[in-house]
Amino acid sequence: MNTMGEKIAELRKSKSMTQEELATRIGVSPQAISRWENNATMPDIMLLPVLADILDITIDELFSENKAAVMNERDIDLAPKAAYMSVLDVLCKSFKQSRGYKAEQFLQDLKDQRGAQSGIRSANSDDAVYVTDSLAVAYLAEKGTAVQLLEDDRIAEFFVALSNSAFRSMLEYLFENGRSLTPAFAAAKFGISEDEALNALLNITKFGFALETEIDDGEGKTVLVFKPINMYLLPMLLFPMMRLAYQIINTKNTWYNLRG
Repeated sequence: MNTMGEKIAELRKSKSMTQEELATRIGVSPQAISRWENNATMPDIMLLPVLADILDITIDELFSENKAAVMNERDIDLAPKAAYMSVLDVLCKSFKQSRGYKAEQFLQDLKDQRGAQSGIRSANSDDAVYVTDSLAVAYLAEKGTAVQLLEDDRIAEFFVALSNSAFRSMLEYLFENGRSLTPAFAAAKFGISEDEALNALLNITKFGFALETEIDDGEGKTVLVFKPINMYLLPMLLFPMMRLAYQIINTKNTWYNLRG
C-alpha cells in the first residue's frame, strides 16, 4: 500500500464493508470515502480517531510506511496530532499492563479522567516523557544535567519577566496581530505608563521576541518601534512551557500511568 487512500480501501474491504457502510458509520457521504480512497482529498484531522477505530488500527498506522506519498499542504495541520498520538502509542507499549491498549483509547481515558496525567522517567538518566489530554513532552538529558537548569539565572530572569502582566499582554498582542508596537501606543492600549510599556517591550526584545528599531518621525523626533519576530517559538515552546507550569502548580497526583 503506497498511499493512505489505498490503505483505507484495503482495510475497509478486509472488514467486508462498502464505501456506503463506512460513510454511514463515520457520518460522511459515500463520495467523501471515494475521494479519500482515490487520494483526491484526505480525511479531516478530527475524523482520524473515528476512522482509526472503525478500521481497528492506530492513527500512527494510518500514516506509517506511506508518509512521503501523501504529503500535501494539509500535513502541517495533521502533524501535531499525529505526533501526539505517536507519543501515546509509545507509552501504551511501555506499560506492561497496557499490551494491546490503543492510543485512541488512552487519549479518551485521559479526557474522561479530568486532570489525569501519565509519564515515564528513565531509570538510568533524567530522560522523561510526560502527557496529558492535550500535551506530550519528551525530554532527553544526560544524568544530572537537568537539575542544573535550576541554577541558570537567565531562565530565572525570563520567569520574572513572564510574571509581569504588561509583558504578557504585549507578547500576546504581538503574537496574535503580528503588528509592531511603540511604547506610547502600548501605554495607551494597555492602560499603563509609557515607562512601564517601554520596560516590558525591552524585555520582550531581550528574550528574542521582538526587534527594536529607531525611526525618525520626520519632525526630528526619534521613535522606538518594536517589531515581532520568532513568534513561532510561542506555540512551539512558550505555550507548552506554560501548560507544563500550569500542571506543576495544579497537580493533584492524579496519575493514570506512571513508570520509573
